[in-house]
Amino acid sequence: MKTKINALISIGFVFIILIAPLYLLTINVKAYDPAMPFVPFDNETDRHSDQNEYIEIWTNENIEKNFIVKNNQNIRITSLRSTNGKLVINNGVTATIKGDIFIERGGLLEIDDGTVVISGGNITNCGTIKIGEKGMLKVLNGTLNSTSAGNIQNDGKITCLTSDKKLERCFKCIKKFDDRFDLSDYSLLIDSDEKSASVTTSYCIDDIMTNYRYKFEIDPNVKKTKIVRSDYSLETVYSLKTVQNLQELTSTFEKDHAKELNFKMWYWKNYGYTYNYKNNELVFNAKWFSYDDKNDKFIENDYSEKV
Repeated sequence: MKTKINALISIGFVFIILIAPLYLLTINVKAYDPAMPFVPFDNETDRHSDQNEYIEIWTNENIEKNFIVKNNQNIRITSLRSTNGKLVINNGVTATIKGDIFIERGGLLEIDDGTVVISGGNITNCGTIKIGEKGMLKVLNGTLNSTSAGNIQNDGKITCLTSDKKLERCFKCIKKFDDRFDLSDYSLLIDSDEKSASVTTSYCIDDIMTNYRYKFEIDPNVKKTKIVRSDYSLETVYSLKTVQNLQELTSTFEKDHAKELNFKMWYWKNYGYTYNYKNNELVFNAKWFSYDDKNDKFIENDYSEKV
């Protein structure tokens, strides 16, 4: 029995029903063995801010002065066998992101005491973003994409545009409807063009992003924000039997594809699963980029397979 809600919430938000379609793109391409185009993050000399297009962080980097990731720069926070990359924003620093930051599994962006501002750039999180009590992550113009593999530990503030409260109020409104809602169990996609911001959260089971979503628009000129959700009952979404079945399927799939899923072979951007409650379809998706040393360029690759 599907749950339908069409009520006015006290603080002015409305829940309506949305069935979001799932579109999957399957592209099979041959991957290249990568060279090593990334250079280490050089916090002492600021050499990274002027010269290097591809920057890699695999140790602990504490930032205590303002810096900018330029629009042609890519920072990759990664983990090695013996170390985990960690970029820490401290001392009231403001880090302005005009380029791209990708946080791989095992990587950490820690905003302890300072502000990270996405201003024309993108942050993709497959690792962890940790925001301390004195930290803020602000999306002015660009994209924050915390995937099914990503985790956000928020004791500070996440804002978009110039609004400090609307995002938090929307999450509180969802929580009133669904007391099991926890942002740590959901992916978070914020896409802002500086005038308005689209926010989507999708329920995740481990590395599986389901098609159960909450969506809303943040617009400073609109007083009431409308929240829409996928048309599935909460009993269906949080079914323990479904969770167990999906975990068994992914475990078997990964054992059968152990060789292909050797993620250390390439520069991985994202991988995981999507699940559709309506047709019970589970799909593995991977997106990575490899480096063509001969032509000195990166090549993006996509792969999908039904489980």
